[in-house]
Amino acid sequence: MTNGPDPNKLYPNENIKQVCYIKNVVTNPNIIVGDYTYYDDADGAEDFEKHVTHHYPFIGDKLIIGKFMMTQMVQKISRSTSLTTIRLLEIN
Repeated sequence: MTNGPDPNKLYPNENIKQVCYIKNVVTNPNIIVGDYTYYDDADGAEDFEKHVTHHYPFIGDKLIIGKFMMTQMVQKISRSTSLTTIRLLEIN
């Protein structure tokens, strides 16, 4: 018996398509996302990965987002080992 949304589904609420569980849309193995972390973007929550820029797996970059996080797009995420800028993304 479950008492909440299924983290293995794309949307926590099928009626609100602008919010999705990130782990179910990320394909890059260097982006690790917790089970209940969700993303809110009216322009397409399924496109989370497109907003991760300056992320270079060939130099060992990893983006790790916790298990119970909420993010929404404000601007793009800029990520590299020399400069990490997540201040443009709201994380609650």
